[in-house]
Amino acid sequence: MLHVIHNLTNIWPKRIHNIVLKNWLLNPLGLPNKFIEMDLAQEQLNFRIKVSYS
Repeated sequence: MLHVIHNLTNIWPKRIHNIVLKNWLLNPLGLPNKFIEMDLAQEQLNFRIKVSYS
């Protein structure tokens, strides 16, 4: 996480900074106020893949 914060504040241009911050959350169900973090969404996807193919 410190790596991402460092990149956001010091390395990445403003354009990339805005893209990352605007895509930090995901609303998989499309319901109001039902956002989850992208890393949690990735973990859920990994779990579903393991269940389906094992």
